[in-house]
Amino acid sequence: GIVNSALGSLAAYTLQGEISDNPAGWPLLVEPRTFNPQSGLRHLEFMSVRQFVARSHKVQDAFLADPGWRLTAEFGGGKWKLFESVIASPSLVRVWNKPLNAYASTDLQRDLLQWMYVPAAVVEPMILVSDRVTTPPLRVESHDAYLTTLAQLATQPPPSSGWLDACSTPVEAVEQRSDGSLRFRTEHLGQPHVAAVTYFSSWRVRGANAVYFLTPGYLVVYPTENEVILYHSKGVIERLSEVISIVGVLVLAGYFFWWERFGGRRSRE
Repeated sequence: GIVNSALGSLAAYTLQGEISDNPAGWPLLVEPRTFNPQSGLRHLEFMSVRQFVARSHKVQDAFLADPGWRLTAEFGGGKWKLFESVIASPSLVRVWNKPLNAYASTDLQRDLLQWMYVPAAVVEPMILVSDRVTTPPLRVESHDAYLTTLAQLATQPPPSSGWLDACSTPVEAVEQRSDGSLRFRTEHLGQPHVAAVTYFSSWRVRGANAVYFLTPGYLVVYPTENEVILYHSKGVIERLSEVISIVGVLVLAGYFFWWERFGGRRSRE
């Protein structure tokens, strides 16, 4: 239940159906997908997957036939094959080369899945705004406009290999910290910077006005400064839990102190 409720897991379930000829089960929200490497390989690239181990001959043949991936190693007498993306940069942050559209959403889970179901939509990640509070430079269009855009993209084929480098430029000065924060430097102020990390409402940013939800569950920011730091802000429940934990430790420490000083003496008497 916890796994299925995570926004990013819904995209992962959808992707595994596209890239596996024997996928696992599905959460109720996800429509079962059929094997579709033309879409799945492009989703892998967008989601910053740069290596893939394939066992099924059907999956191996799909990777071998795609110019966006190359065979780099074999194991177990050739039963297992390791493929690597030809995209050189492993950066989690990329500057998108054209404006991103924003749409109103009343259900982020269902809307991100609708985006995943349209193979050609990978070239147009979309910002979804689930409340009425927005900040520049966004102009939020209606949810009906979102569905109309997806319907138009559904008539188009998925992009070919090399699409990601044509649509975006990697940010190489990216630092992932042990506390979960992400720091990067950029010269492209005001342009959309897509971060392939899972969206949570606790994300905050320095060096930009706001953090936005991007299909299929990632982040996008518009830097106002050259240095940008994405970090988590603790919510009320998390802070309350920490207070309760500290109080609990103090109570236990006080109890053992009392027992050592008074309780043990009384028992000996």
